[in-house]
Amino acid sequence: MDHGDFSVNLDDSDMVTRKSVANVTIRQLAIGFVGCCLAAFLAACGGSSGGSSSSSPPLPLSVATLSPPQGVIGVPYSMTLIATGGVAPYAWNVASGSLPAGLSLSRAGVISGTPTAIPVNTFMVAVADSQQPPSVANASLFIPINPPVYIATTSVPGSSPSLAYSSQLVAYGGIPPFTWAITQGSLPAGITLDGTSGVISGTSTSVGTSNFTVQVSDVESPPGTSTAGLSITISPPPPRNAAMYVSYAGQSYLDQSGLQIQNDGSLTPLPSSPELAITGGGFTPSPTLPLIFMSGQSLLVNPDYSLSSYSTISPHGGQPSVDPTGSNLYFTGSIDASGTSGINVFPANGSAQLLSTIALANPNSNMQFTPDGHLGFITSCPASGGAIVSLSRHSDGSLSQLTTNTLPANDCPGLLAISPDGRYLATNEVQIYSIAQNGILTPVLAQPFTFINSAGIVLTLYDVIWDSTSTFLIASANHLDRVSPQGSIAVLSFSGNAVTETTFLEGAVIGILQRNGSFIYGMEVCHSLCSGSFIYGYDLQNGLLTPLPGSPYNYGNSREMVIY
Repeated sequence: MDHGDFSVNLDDSDMVTRKSVANVTIRQLAIGFVGCCLAAFLAACGGSSGGSSSSSPPLPLSVATLSPPQGVIGVPYSMTLIATGGVAPYAWNVASGSLPAGLSLSRAGVISGTPTAIPVNTFMVAVADSQQPPSVANASLFIPINPPVYIATTSVPGSSPSLAYSSQLVAYGGIPPFTWAITQGSLPAGITLDGTSGVISGTSTSVGTSNFTVQVSDVESPPGTSTAGLSITISPPPPRNAAMYVSYAGQSYLDQSGLQIQNDGSLTPLPSSPELAITGGGFTPSPTLPLIFMSGQSLLVNPDYSLSSYSTISPHGGQPSVDPTGSNLYFTGSIDASGTSGINVFPANGSAQLLSTIALANPNSNMQFTPDGHLGFITSCPASGGAIVSLSRHSDGSLSQLTTNTLPANDCPGLLAISPDGRYLATNEVQIYSIAQNGILTPVLAQPFTFINSAGIVLTLYDVIWDSTSTFLIASANHLDRVSPQGSIAVLSFSGNAVTETTFLEGAVIGILQRNGSFIYGMEVCHSLCSGSFIYGYDLQNGLLTPLPGSPYNYGNSREMVIY
């Protein structure tokens, strides 16, 4: 019994001892696992436990602010420079040059103060980080400092009823973008101000002077503002058939004359002459509005008959034409980016909006219309042969081709003239065609009329116009010989199927012709031997030409003239 109890006791003790050993082993393993995890965590975080490890180096130090915001003289300014990389915190200073007057830079990188002048130079800033030794980065900066916002526009142009109006208000200084508003008064009826662009535009519908105050605001906080008192005068158009304008086909320094047509037809200079607004050629007047169109612009005829630039229209190569209703303006030339030739259609109220186009091979004259404006005619002169093209004009001003009236070989007139009654078309050959309602042209003369002067020299017709009754044709003809230039002005009586020469005045070499009622004006073509260029004036009565008082007038330049 005793032996058995001992044995049992021994077994129990052994079991207890084994359990204790197992428990100690588990605790040691747990402590070891935790230690491994802690070591791994410290290593990942750049720390160490009982050892050493190296961290990644910082990114290079650099100045991130390269374009500081602009400021305004007299307005408090504050902005903070930004750096990247290195080791924060950073320290800033001005390395060279100087900040705009009134501003300073703190070590924390804050530029602040109240600007007092407009800077002209850049300055260099330096930033240092907190490494030992510190890294340093530099940058050249410029802070735009503007004057307080102000309105530079001191006046805006006038206009007349029914004209498309556009005028750009201009502001400087401050912090753009700007907004615009009318704070007092009002604009003329039909005209408005775009608050974003500062463009005053519309179509005036009444006459009179409108006074108003316009305000511009910038995007400062609070906004900077400026005001200006302006006025727009909408004047009735001056009476027509009272003024003539002369240009040297774009060479404005040679002649920009403005002439008053007196009651007896004589010409005297306008008080505003020279008309400096004339900068091109290709004169065409509007039949209804106080506008004269040129190759690249429209000119406003003011109440005193002086001219002012009214709007810009991209030149399209040829002389502009206006339909008899005064609704549309037509330019020959390129109609697309590929250089396709044809006709461009614009409004004839001073607007530069392109309405439509029509392709046409090599147009060689400006458009001519029947008095009702329904039919238009223009010469087309491709290499294959000349033609007079008939076009239908629609209510929106667009054109569609009707017929192609083929001309004889090597015949392509550069000028067309339609009779006031709308029944006939004359060319500068001279050939006359009857006009059918469908645009078909039928030659009236068996062959073109030929001018032969007293010396037996055949003269080339330069220009031709009709009288107001569609009974007479007035023609200028010349022989362009530099040694002995010869010319004439003639009147042809037209019966409906034949022409008869009633007047043939030799002497001056006349080019362009203009008619104002019964008054006929011819511009002399000056050559190397002539002493000057004149405008010859005549009164046409019953097919006879009588010189006007004071004719010839020493205002010619051999090129361009137009009557308003």
